[in-house]
Amino acid sequence: MYELEPCEFASASEWDAEIARFDLWHLYHTAAWLEFIAQTQPVERRVYRILEDDSLVGYLPGFALKKGPVRIFGSPLPGWTTAYLGPVVSRSVDQEALFRSIGRALRRDGFAHVEIRHNLLDANAAVGAGFRRYAYETQLAEVAGDPEAILAAFTKEGRRNVRLAERAGLHAVAATEPEFVDLYYDQLQAVFAKRNLQPTYPRERVRRLWDLLMPTGRLICVKVMKDDRCLATGLDLVGNGWLHSFGSAAGQDPADLKCHPNELRRYFAFCEAAKRGLTHYDLTGVREYKRKFGARVVDLPVLMRSSLLLRAAREVLRLLHAAARRSRGSG
Repeated sequence: MYELEPCEFASASEWDAEIARFDLWHLYHTAAWLEFIAQTQPVERRVYRILEDDSLVGYLPGFALKKGPVRIFGSPLPGWTTAYLGPVVSRSVDQEALFRSIGRALRRDGFAHVEIRHNLLDANAAVGAGFRRYAYETQLAEVAGDPEAILAAFTKEGRRNVRLAERAGLHAVAATEPEFVDLYYDQLQAVFAKRNLQPTYPRERVRRLWDLLMPTGRLICVKVMKDDRCLATGLDLVGNGWLHSFGSAAGQDPADLKCHPNELRRYFAFCEAAKRGLTHYDLTGVREYKRKFGARVVDLPVLMRSSLLLRAAREVLRLLHAAARRSRGSG
């Protein structure tokens, strides 16, 4: 049986040194990323140490918030531009016992609803411990060791488009100037404007990302250039052997898009990942175009646990909504 107790750390470096002791952690567990969430969401950081007898077996970082009278613990929650979080542990941990202990501790601390998403933990163990599993997916690609092998792992269309981009005179470069934030966000707005939409996160969130992650070396920003014009941009995040996609954007001139700047941008990111010894690239979310980079669809389930009262209230609301729909249909 495991026990969870709240804890705090004196510095970011202390926290990062602690999580590096364990097997199962990602970029999203680092101090810089937890600070990014704290600065961009109306939440309260909450970290637990996980103990077995008196031995430390891991940590559970997350954030608390309230929706009306309901206290929620998210690790993470939707809308945080955080692909996953959850506990930091070693592979040898008893995962069903771990999830039982998490549920028990958070219930003790007054949380009526808990959400966890972690791509390296066993969702079946969580279900066995009383969590509910909700389907979610992402696309994952392996990172080959050199540029030629990377290109060979792309589909025929992907390889062709990268070569067409290079023949058209496009080249990708790493961006190190803070003006990149506005360049990327302006292009992101242009992408969404084609569908009469606005980006799903504000410009200021990208500024926070730059300020917090760039000094750590965990943020890779890329520009695809043709002469002195930037055709496409992208941001990727470096974790424990993994590269994670944060966002991609491009100018919307049809002639420029025919030069395939987006494909060259991804190829550059793969090559940067290989240079750093990274082995996996999570392209974050599922879109058909990502298949051309050799990405396969993998499960990334959302694990939830709610109090009986909250589950009952949700069921009442569901029945009321259903009754209202039936009433409207018979009117």
